[in-house]
Amino acid sequence: MEKELNPDEEDPFKKFQTLEGKEAEKKKRKEKIKLPETFAHHAQKDSDVDFTEAILLMRHEELSGIRIEDSLKKMKFLSLKNGDGYTVSIKNGNFVDRGRKDYDHHGTGESSSFDMAVKKLGLAEEEWLLTVRKIIYNAERKGLSNPFDCNEVSKVIGRSNLSEKEKSELGIKAAYLVLLFHKQGIERNTDLTRELLKDFFDKKKIKTPERFRRYYNQLGKENFQRPCDLCEILSSSLQKYGEKATQELGETLMELLYGSFLKYRKAQNSVEDYKRIGIGGGHFIMVIDAFSKEILLNEKSHVVALKCGAMAVVQKNKTKQVQIFFNKAAVTKEMTDKIVHDLRKLEVMKQNREFPKDRESMNNEGSILECPEWYYFLGDAQSDGKRGIFIFNGSLTAPDVPPTQIKLDAIVTIVAETLKGFEEKKA
Repeated sequence: MEKELNPDEEDPFKKFQTLEGKEAEKKKRKEKIKLPETFAHHAQKDSDVDFTEAILLMRHEELSGIRIEDSLKKMKFLSLKNGDGYTVSIKNGNFVDRGRKDYDHHGTGESSSFDMAVKKLGLAEEEWLLTVRKIIYNAERKGLSNPFDCNEVSKVIGRSNLSEKEKSELGIKAAYLVLLFHKQGIERNTDLTRELLKDFFDKKKIKTPERFRRYYNQLGKENFQRPCDLCEILSSSLQKYGEKATQELGETLMELLYGSFLKYRKAQNSVEDYKRIGIGGGHFIMVIDAFSKEILLNEKSHVVALKCGAMAVVQKNKTKQVQIFFNKAAVTKEMTDKIVHDLRKLEVMKQNREFPKDRESMNNEGSILECPEWYYFLGDAQSDGKRGIFIFNGSLTAPDVPPTQIKLDAIVTIVAETLKGFEEKKA
């Protein structure tokens, strides 16, 4: 039975009913909520970083009353470029997706740093966050994303030539607008997005590329939905900031998306120059060496090579670091376990280090203490059993990892011979 209020008892909410009481409570809440001065995250940040930082600032905005735009003006951003080398310390800051503390999900069992932040903020039961959490999870653990979704938007921002602060502010703003879209149930304004796409290429006086035209046509279909995409960002921006600011934001994002598309087109034109090595059964791997004069290398090169049917792509960058990408439809964990084991074994020997006491750890996911040069990623299996797999010696997000001491030819031999051996077993 519900207890009746006793008029003689002091109303516990009475102090909030006066203007003075409301201001006092607002001040009290502000004192309790401290905004970190710095966000420390990996280089070339992605949607997991942007959405983690955005949800933290959004929650701060809700509890303190301080607008996210004002918070961003005071924020500093530190780019951690050494992978799992997390010896750096920061005063009054949060680590995001790096640092093995605060909001870094690596080694915790959490699927993403964003999901970790959602749970720490007590928002795990919020239904409006379910779609966003799924989109970030699919990108982080399965390598899945759609054209013009928030994952692509974050990537093109993170890989742009903007300053670190500009990248962070723009990435957080885009993520914040997606979160706002879902929290407030904002309606998709497809006409706005279509008009922006059309005007962008009209101003450039060029024919709309097929990739952009396809999205334009999809937006014209009544039942077309693409969660957390450019349309959501712009629809939310229009409601939050108005038409002029939304136009400026849209043009900025379109320039970045178009720039990324041009890199892909350049990579397509260079794919015939990549070295092919047959491994039997009609399969092959591709080798992309940035030190070869004929090769044009950018972040889209391996994507194009894999789409050409390569079973694996071994790519050496100007930094002398080497990344190995695998075709998820053709390669299994058993194959890549052996490859990473052999690479780490050879690296430890060349560096005159001691092997780990537990030799089984040589094919552990992530990086191992005895061989920080090689990072092993195993994505979660998709419904068809396929999973994203890569083995990296440094990367766009960890450019300061020491280059491998293994020569490129030896790395290619390990990859080719291992994959060839497994193909022969099948035959």
